[in-house]
Amino acid sequence: VLQHVQSLVATATTVGVIARAGSRLGAIRRAADAAGLSFTDWSAPLHRVDALRHIRACATVALRANGSDDAAATDVLEQLAVTSCATDDVETRDEISEACAELRSLVAAGTPLARAIERCRPDEPGDAPVRPGIHFLNAHLGKGQEFDHVVIVGLEEGIVPHFKATLSGAPAGAIAEELRALIVMASRARKSLLVTCAATVPIASGWPKPRDPSRWWATLAECV
Repeated sequence: VLQHVQSLVATATTVGVIARAGSRLGAIRRAADAAGLSFTDWSAPLHRVDALRHIRACATVALRANGSDDAAATDVLEQLAVTSCATDDVETRDEISEACAELRSLVAAGTPLARAIERCRPDEPGDAPVRPGIHFLNAHLGKGQEFDHVVIVGLEEGIVPHFKATLSGAPAGAIAEELRALIVMASRARKSLLVTCAATVPIASGWPKPRDPSRWWATLAECV
């Protein structure tokens, strides 16, 4: 998948890599990070415009003051960013604190603080242009946005449709909603659509878990 994405990006186009499950998106995002690929992470926590503006404005000072200690830099960053807000702007202050809490999780997982901030994409109107490059997002982000090329990762039972929608106690219409999510993901593609399905995926214990193609795999294959 990453080799295909790299070949597409070489033509200076927009590539949306979309997954229904956060775990699957996280796995391919980590692989891209390990491969040294540059990408925009739409699911990153710093997507609120006002909070991101304050955080980016204070990031350089926080990083310089703490050297390679990203955990300490995140603490300083939160203090500086919150202080830079108007005292009566409670909403933005709360958003900054929430974003910094997520940044701490990213830093603890091994992502450099500067890189995490750089990859954050602020919310934009649905008709705002998407800059060239790789974009990671889930099925519910970026409403109205399209990409030259789209890669849907994990078209498998239990992922699309999500296993919760298949349970006996699931709300009426849950399966139909899952199908609509798939249609939305696929309709984002302007020029090409690549859909992937894994035979096995590792679970928390490290053992591979068999996967079956989604019930809509054959139908989508016929369409594309």
